[in-house]
Amino acid sequence: MLNMKKWLSITMLGILVVGSFNFAGCKKEEKVIKIGAILPLTGNLAFLGKPEQVAIQIAQNEINKEGKIKVEIIFGDSKADPKTAVSIAHKMINIDKVDAIITSTSGVAMAVAPIAAKNNILNFAGCMAPEVVHQGKNIFRLFINNNEEGSLLANYLAKHYHKIGILVINSRSPLAEAKIIRKIFEKRGGKVILQETYEFTTKDFTPMLIKLKNSPIEALVLCGYGFKYPTIFKTMRELQFNKPVVGNVSFLMPVALEEGYSLYEGVKFASLPFTRDDPRFAEFNKKYMEIAKTEPSTFADHVFFYDMVKIIAQAIEATGSTDGNKLAEYIIKKREFEGLSGKIIFDENGESLIPMKMAEFKGGKIVWIEE
Repeated sequence: MLNMKKWLSITMLGILVVGSFNFAGCKKEEKVIKIGAILPLTGNLAFLGKPEQVAIQIAQNEINKEGKIKVEIIFGDSKADPKTAVSIAHKMINIDKVDAIITSTSGVAMAVAPIAAKNNILNFAGCMAPEVVHQGKNIFRLFINNNEEGSLLANYLAKHYHKIGILVINSRSPLAEAKIIRKIFEKRGGKVILQETYEFTTKDFTPMLIKLKNSPIEALVLCGYGFKYPTIFKTMRELQFNKPVVGNVSFLMPVALEEGYSLYEGVKFASLPFTRDDPRFAEFNKKYMEIAKTEPSTFADHVFFYDMVKIIAQAIEATGSTDGNKLAEYIIKKREFEGLSGKIIFDENGESLIPMKMAEFKGGKIVWIEE
């Protein structure tokens, strides 16, 4: 009898142990949120994509460390080419099964947005083209924009000059900006005397700068991506081109500042409302250097990409869904988010307005222009 009781006890214990293992094995696996990031990691605009990639990785690490949800980032190199970006987007959606997509640069953002909209994928665009949000209700834009920058520059120019010349690179965003500057500047009584356009491959700016120097312009406006600015300014020195220069935010690009601030002494330009050295970025900058083994980009737009990942994760966590429309509804309804870049406010179309400020290279520093 005792042996029978002992046998039953051992048998019941074995059942409980096996059952517990089976129960544990049936535990629901944690869902991994996949975010595709289509960035210019090589090519002419890689100086934008590399810092954006690091910022996205920092946000991913922080989210995964918190443990509420798990995020996987799938990177794709657009080379800043819309056709390449379209192929990557299709792969991310159909094969990688991403839950959201982040894009960088205007041409790429405009090409990918309709694909994301069609497939009901939440899409954040880091570009200067505000019209991208009209591609679908699940498309959001978090970046400075052409309208804001162009208006700021045109109004500053109208206060100080009557005749200007424009030197612009043949690319979607800078050309759009030059068009806005011309429209507002001339509406306020000014005149654009001459506009010269250069290519990504242009090496000799002498002919264009001679034409601009010999024209009756009072100031030269530069609209580009920064990597040609050192060559332009060295050529201006050789030609003794001493007219004032006003330019876009690309003066903050690392490729523009390889030789320091002194090359651009006296230049006025439209700037982000913060600099890389803002105290609020101290912890972020430390994490950036741990990953990249170099200082963050002087053009601190990468913080917007950090904020995009955080907002996507917050929306998915709050809704418990990866449905693009549901996530968009949550973001529009919430409207305001506190990001590393500051307070972010989206309108009913998914557009955000990032205020810009005029700044100047002065005495080896960047100083704000208060007007």
